[in-house]
Amino acid sequence: MITQVCIPLQGSHTPEEVLKAHPSWNNGQVACGESHAGCIDKDGAAYIWGKGVLGCLGDGIRDTHTELLPRPVTGLEAGVLQLDCGFRCTGALMQDGRLMTWGAGAHGHPSTQPKLTPTYVEGLPPITSFALGWHHAGAVSAEGTLYTWGRGEWGNLGLGTRRSHHTPQQVLMPEASAGPPPYWRQVSCGRGTVTPVEGPGADGLHTLAITEAGELWAWGAGHKGAAPLARLLADCAALCTLQRDEREPHIIVVHANATPPL
Repeated sequence: MITQVCIPLQGSHTPEEVLKAHPSWNNGQVACGESHAGCIDKDGAAYIWGKGVLGCLGDGIRDTHTELLPRPVTGLEAGVLQLDCGFRCTGALMQDGRLMTWGAGAHGHPSTQPKLTPTYVEGLPPITSFALGWHHAGAVSAEGTLYTWGRGEWGNLGLGTRRSHHTPQQVLMPEASAGPPPYWRQVSCGRGTVTPVEGPGADGLHTLAITEAGELWAWGAGHKGAAPLARLLADCAALCTLQRDEREPHIIVVHANATPPL
């Protein structure tokens, strides 16, 4: 039960209270991005604060500015089930299963121009969860189908290529996989630096996902152990292939973070 929200302010190395304990924050949720953060209260209202870059605060302002305290997101006063903050991008899952995003980068819209206010992502069926990475994103539909979009140079979209896609694309299993397609439960998209794409010192993006059966799958830049629970993808030629970890009997939640340095 969440009764207050804490983040470091003005370079503080210890938590500082942001919002006083209040019943409206009970059972709420908080999310942190590259330079901004957000939360939702028990009524499904979204609040956001931090450094606003290219519209990531959803306040209609493109120029860089800072909101030190949480403020309501216009149009999202109720009905938000999940909130996530990525790299200059923010997303909100609504009660009707539709996804709204705003900001720049992996916002899921055909245009590469920043979205300054919350905008529905087209091409997605109703979803139950989503995740924003630094440069790519993913979502799971109510039917258990997995979708990804954003930068894909490392095979991190799981589409069998290194292509990038601005809009959601369905992730299909490798042709050699036996049995029916899995019913996906959750996806997590890695966050970290992405330059250079290949060669010594290269970092990259990766993705993890779990099925209703508790199976863990991984794809993308696993060459530095970014997915230690899954089979490491040491061969760059295989970066686009989904791999399943058969050692873990049943996994219920997964999180993909930044690629660690050597």
